[in-house]
Amino acid sequence: MGNFPGHILPGLCFMLMGLLLFLRSLADVPALQWLRLSRHGIFLSPALKFGTGVVGICAEFVDMIYHDFSTAGSHFEHLKLLTLITVMGVTEALHMRRVISGPFWPYVQPAFLLLISVMLSSHEQEHRLMELYHQMSGLLSLLMAVTLAGDISVSMHSKHRLKVYEEAGAADDTVGRELRDLHPMYYNQSVYRTLFPMATAVLLFINGTWWWQMAFSFFINVQSIPAKYLDGAMAPMYMYGAFFNHVIGVVLGAALLEMLLKRLSPPHRPSLDLPSPAEPMSMLPLEEEKLS
Repeated sequence: MGNFPGHILPGLCFMLMGLLLFLRSLADVPALQWLRLSRHGIFLSPALKFGTGVVGICAEFVDMIYHDFSTAGSHFEHLKLLTLITVMGVTEALHMRRVISGPFWPYVQPAFLLLISVMLSSHEQEHRLMELYHQMSGLLSLLMAVTLAGDISVSMHSKHRLKVYEEAGAADDTVGRELRDLHPMYYNQSVYRTLFPMATAVLLFINGTWWWQMAFSFFINVQSIPAKYLDGAMAPMYMYGAFFNHVIGVVLGAALLEMLLKRLSPPHRPSLDLPSPAEPMSMLPLEEEKLS
C-alpha cells in the first residue's frame, strides 16, 4: 500500500462504499429502495468490505514477493489494517444471516474502526505532511466509528413496524419473504430518519477522496511540494487547505446528486409504513423485543 496503486485502490473502494450508503439513505427515490429492501442490496455492504480487504491483502503479498519479501513500506502494518476490514465484512454477513447472534457482534465494526483510527494516526511516514494526512484519515475513521455506532444502536433498539415485513401484507409480500430470514436490524427503516446513515456515507466518501489526495500528492507530485510544507511549520496549514477542498466538494456534490436523483424520480407515495420520529426507543434488541 505504500505506493500509488496502494492508495488509489483503497480510496476507490471507500468511495464505492460511501456512495452505496448515500444512495441507500435516499428514501424519496423509489428506484433506489432495492438497496435496503432486497437481499442483494443489503448484502452489498459486507461484500464490499470483504472484497476490499481480500483484494488489498493479495496485493500486499504480491508487493512483498516483488520486493523479495521486504518489510519496507510497512507491509505488515498494512496487512493488519486490511485484516480488520475483512473481518468487519465477515462478521457483518454472519450476523446478518443469524449465523452468529447477540448485540455484541454489530459493534465489532465501530470497534475496529477505532483500531484503524489509532493505526493511521500513529503510522510513521517519511515526511511530516504524510503523517498529518494519515492522521486526518484516522480522524475520519474515528468519526465514522461514532456515526456507525449510532446507526447500529438505532437499528437494533428503535421500534418500527416489523409487521410490514414479518406478516407480509399484500403490497409487501415479496419484501417480507425475501428478508424474513435476515436479522431485522439490517432492514429497520427507522434509522433513515436519523443523520447517522448519511453522515457515515459522507465521511466514508471523503476518506476515499482523501486517499486519492495522498496518492497523487506523495507518489506523483511530491517533488513539487515546497520543503516548508513537507516538513516545516506550514505543513498543517497545507493539509487543512487540501482537506477543506475535499469537504466542500463532497458535501456540495452529495447535495447536487440528491437533487438530481429526486428530480429524475417520478412522484410516489411511500410504500413503507415508517414510524413517527417521536416513537420511543426500546433498550432491548429487536430479536428480544419480538419474543417479549
